[in-house]
Amino acid sequence: MDEWDKVDREYYPGKTKWRETHTRYAFVDPIIRALGWDTSDPKECHPEYYRPYGRSRLVDYAMFEKENLGDIGKWEARPKIIIEAKAMDTNLGPRHLAQLQRYSQASPSMTQGVAVLTNGGEWRLYEVEGRRSLSNVECEKVNIRSDDLQHIAEVLHSLLERERSH
Repeated sequence: MDEWDKVDREYYPGKTKWRETHTRYAFVDPIIRALGWDTSDPKECHPEYYRPYGRSRLVDYAMFEKENLGDIGKWEARPKIIIEAKAMDTNLGPRHLAQLQRYSQASPSMTQGVAVLTNGGEWRLYEVEGRRSLSNVECEKVNIRSDDLQHIAEVLHSLLERERSH
């Protein structure tokens, strides 16, 4: 039994599977905050971000530079980072990347920034430029279960740190 299984059984007795909400609350939100983003400020961190020209859900998180926000109600804002989170026990695969691709292209303003796919433990980070397919973009990967802490910090800071966006 690895450490993650122990945590799951200790805090969620009787549950055999993490849910996306648990993963976001326990892993994704704290990492976003540690990188300088204020998850309680809707002008900076917009959870459950919606498509500008429709009501379908777009992505789990959209991160914005407040100084360049414009009128978020009119969808002039350009997200700098989008994050799609999955449950901790999800094996990230081509289907999830295709979903992130759709989300990154659904907003006409998301033409430059970082698109992230994570299950809380594994983080895949893609630098978005124009409308290129994410499958053709080299991604940075970190795994908080197995990678060196220094490496994890360097990759996450280099691509997701709030100060980098200014």
